[in-house]
Amino acid sequence: KANKKGYVYAEDATSSDPKCTFVQGKMPVVKLLAKQKVDVTLTAVMGQGKNHIKWSPGWPWYKKEAELKVGKVENPALLAENCPDGVFTIKGSSVTLNKDKLVESNLVEYYAELDSGISLQYTDNIIFNLESFGQLSCKKMLEVAADMLAGKAKEMEALL
Repeated sequence: KANKKGYVYAEDATSSDPKCTFVQGKMPVVKLLAKQKVDVTLTAVMGQGKNHIKWSPGWPWYKKEAELKVGKVENPALLAENCPDGVFTIKGSSVTLNKDKLVESNLVEYYAELDSGISLQYTDNIIFNLESFGQLSCKKMLEVAADMLAGKAKEMEALL
């Protein structure tokens, strides 16, 4: 409920369940003019994201682990110009690889094409990332996903 002029923010809402809160409290819900008021009842329902990703509590993605090898780089200046993510440190004609930045980079194939002194190989490892939208922690998302997978395995076992 709100009856004051100005913005009504998500954090102004009250919930009967203390665990049920808005992730972004400062998110404006509505702007009221003078003499306006609003009374809204909201219902939150836990889903599994089966029908649409918008019902998912987070964003998972994975990629193969890349391994770059730096040999004799022909044009370090060109590499410096085209390396926005800090994968390489370039001092004069010396090029060193920052392995910590390599994991986050999406430009590894580009770097291998940019200079013949850089070679790319993929390992057998997979890098899995999980970003929570705030409804559930990443740990809780993995626990729920593991429980769901175990349930599906039991269903499949019963069918065999």
